[in-house]
Amino acid sequence: MPSLSPNDPIIAALTSVCGASTVTAMTLLDSRWNGNEAFRADTDVGPFFIKLNRVESTTVFMSEAVGLVALEKTGTLPVPRPLHVGSLPRVGNYGPGAFMVLTFLDLVPFGANRPDVQRALATGLAALHTDTSHEELHQGRFGFTTNNFHSLTPQDNRWVADWPTFFARRLAAQVRGVYKEKAYGRAPVPVSDETLLERGRQLVALVRDGRWFEGVANTIRPSLLHGALWIGNAGAVSGPGTRPAVFDPACYFGHSEAELALCRLYGGFDETNFWAVYHAAVPRAPGFEGRAKLYDLHERLNQLNLFGDPAVKAECESLMEQLLADA
Repeated sequence: MPSLSPNDPIIAALTSVCGASTVTAMTLLDSRWNGNEAFRADTDVGPFFIKLNRVESTTVFMSEAVGLVALEKTGTLPVPRPLHVGSLPRVGNYGPGAFMVLTFLDLVPFGANRPDVQRALATGLAALHTDTSHEELHQGRFGFTTNNFHSLTPQDNRWVADWPTFFARRLAAQVRGVYKEKAYGRAPVPVSDETLLERGRQLVALVRDGRWFEGVANTIRPSLLHGALWIGNAGAVSGPGTRPAVFDPACYFGHSEAELALCRLYGGFDETNFWAVYHAAVPRAPGFEGRAKLYDLHERLNQLNLFGDPAVKAECESLMEQLLADA
């Protein structure tokens, strides 16, 4: 639990940057497998949301803050506003780490499962994917202003002129990643097991050459994507009316269809209240189902990189086999 001492970096930020005079309590709200912890800080000027990680650098939260600001600018899906990013000292075996102070959203438990919230989320997501407020920034390119992290997976967001080239790079990085040792201790796929590597190389080459994008490549425009949207990164703010919110993004400008893979992977989004509403605003383009498999593969490879689960490895191999057979 963070200290309430005036010398604590979080308390110092709340009082020197965020306008509070006193901090009366810090309450743990959530603790996730990747080391992120979420707290509510109660102060004399109201509550703040604190997100911290005792081993990550400030780079992780700075890149997330950039994404939150970009999402807020669109006015399509409410997000918490980042107020400050700071460093945490090493304490015992942990650190140095980092923290971020954000505006506090009083979320309703399981609010993202409410039918009215799902409809509002679908409408907001469609609006995000068709928003044009960042055209001067992306200039028709795919990528983002900063690299960031999809959970613990680093994302290379250097600008690219066309989507197949950008996505091929993303897919290749995921395939290479499953064979690498990682700081968070997940066992890599043995280098002697070349199934994913060989199939991955074939798929990356096909994607780079435009397979699965025939007839639509020239119509794909850069959409600002949340980048890590699943039911656990969406919610509803308490109070009158329907007030959805999203958080914990890994933003980039990409193909809107790529956003939907993680929503499918973890489920929780209703066919009538979410999917039908979204696709009424953003219709499925020709070849949607084939590209859905491709984007699903990317998310499952990321799961394999994060958790090293043999069952997920088998799913990746199966999806690769299906895609190559369809090619």
